[in-house]
Amino acid sequence: MKKYSMEPLKIHLYALIMIFALGLMAADSPKEIPKGDVADNVCVFEYAVYIIDPSVTDTEKILKEIAGDKYKFLIRLDKPRKDISFFMVKTITDVQKEYAPPSPEALQHFGRGLSKEQAEKMQDSSSVIMIDFAFPIEKRADGMLAAAELMEKLAEKTKGIIWDEETRECFTAESWKKDRIETFDKGIPDVPRNITIHAYKNGEYIRAITLGMVKFGLPDIVVNDFPWSLNKSVGNLINAFAQQLYETGTIVKKGEFDLDLQGIKHDGARKRYLNGLYDNSTKKASLGLVEGKLEEGDPENRLFEIVFDKYKGKDKIEKMEDMTTKLWGSEDSISYVKHNDEILAASKKAKEKIPAIQEAFSKGLAPGEYYMVKSPFLTPDKGTEWMWVEIVSWKEKDKIIGILKNQPFNIPTLKAGAEVQIKVSEIFDYIHKKPDGTSEGNETGALIEKYSEKK
Repeated sequence: MKKYSMEPLKIHLYALIMIFALGLMAADSPKEIPKGDVADNVCVFEYAVYIIDPSVTDTEKILKEIAGDKYKFLIRLDKPRKDISFFMVKTITDVQKEYAPPSPEALQHFGRGLSKEQAEKMQDSSSVIMIDFAFPIEKRADGMLAAAELMEKLAEKTKGIIWDEETRECFTAESWKKDRIETFDKGIPDVPRNITIHAYKNGEYIRAITLGMVKFGLPDIVVNDFPWSLNKSVGNLINAFAQQLYETGTIVKKGEFDLDLQGIKHDGARKRYLNGLYDNSTKKASLGLVEGKLEEGDPENRLFEIVFDKYKGKDKIEKMEDMTTKLWGSEDSISYVKHNDEILAASKKAKEKIPAIQEAFSKGLAPGEYYMVKSPFLTPDKGTEWMWVEIVSWKEKDKIIGILKNQPFNIPTLKAGAEVQIKVSEIFDYIHKKPDGTSEGNETGALIEKYSEKK
């Protein structure tokens, strides 16, 4: 049994389904996902409610009142069966030993709708009602909705806090209802509302993986080795793919999946992805799919890794940039400007921050935090094109390795997403992107806009 750094692993019913073929995961090179249906025969997952009100004692009575005729197709069992929809209940009283709650610090990131008082009360929970659900694949939508409604009522009646074991999140009854019940559309779940994506630094680049796809009888999804600047694009890609994978349930061609944002059936999800696209967006992507490699802390499930081999580029990140630019669209421009005294003064002010930037980078940045610097690139006609580079490595005092964030206008041999080396002494400006989405820097930006001639 794995131990996760964030939360302890709880008991699952994975004996009911084939979780993964470890032999496939151990291959030296990833194998393409074969065509055909991709869902398991049975969906199995676990929810729980932490009882934080000491006056609530007869939880069994409350549960019997809730699980009435409305959930009659859900049969309560003491032992699992393969042929029916059912749930199993276990009440835990030694909470700290058997089902320790997330810490208040963790709940700041993974608590949905919780107040500070509720987070603190969870630490002294008197009991936990742990419920395992299982449904045949053909009943998964009805089953998930019924399970969500049952948990919402249970949390409401007990004034408890819901725990989703698969996504490792906590919810109040109100936030659970908003995310997990009201988002169903004509019987179709909003898949991204029922899963979560963990993105973290893995070496010099980022790895993003879903948690919770097992609730749909589907593999979790991973994208490896991308810069933080692509985190939003990659996250939206994963979510859109997860939605359409649920809706289709099939790989039509070995190792490939044709994502079509306009073809998403869930009305809210489709509008979410189509809203705000650039005019040049293709709204489609041809995704490569290979078997993902499990790493410590991953969900115990099969993994599909998205790859980008059908797109242009010398390496993975260039291809990823090409794909995300085409799928979501982009807008870029070039400004021609002479560096006057005012612009040079602003650049000097920006350069004064470089030692502090280097120190912050060497100490380690927060998840989602990154720096871009503006650097000169020589054009074929001996001119200079200034472009932004996201820092990924800074091991030498005057040399930075980074990812080019602009598509060059005058350098045909260079492409956005390329790994480049730049000299620290040539940096002209910087942008600091913070985890909350805000940014600082770009000291010269407004002046270049003021004095430039755009083409």
